[in-house]
Amino acid sequence: MNLFEAGIIPAGLAGGIIGWVLGEPSGTLWTVGGMLAGGAAGMLAGWLYGLLVIALMIFFGALWGATRGRSTPEPKSIEGLARPGALGIVVGVVASSGTGFFVGWHLGLLVALSAAVVTAFLSVLQAELK
Repeated sequence: MNLFEAGIIPAGLAGGIIGWVLGEPSGTLWTVGGMLAGGAAGMLAGWLYGLLVIALMIFFGALWGATRGRSTPEPKSIEGLARPGALGIVVGVVASSGTGFFVGWHLGLLVALSAAVVTAFLSVLQAELK
């Protein structure tokens, strides 16, 4: 699973569930429309979230390389970013969706951004220390 798929799949499901809950009181057609629109919006949000994590990985990787005196990252360290990054993206999407739905979207957005920073930092740290 690549990093974009890790964001698209759970975010699409979460968006579909939120669309279903919001459309349910209005009837079947609104429920189906809400699920489809929520799923599509969730997939777009998950793709953007995966892109954010990749950008943060690039930032932390460049920062790590600059402190170590390397100008380019090693291919071995780049390959090591995918597995912990994908797991962190799935956890971040699920945690932010639940927090945003049950507590409030402001806190859900804060959880998503915090999880993205922590995921990117820990992925780079694990890849560089191997």
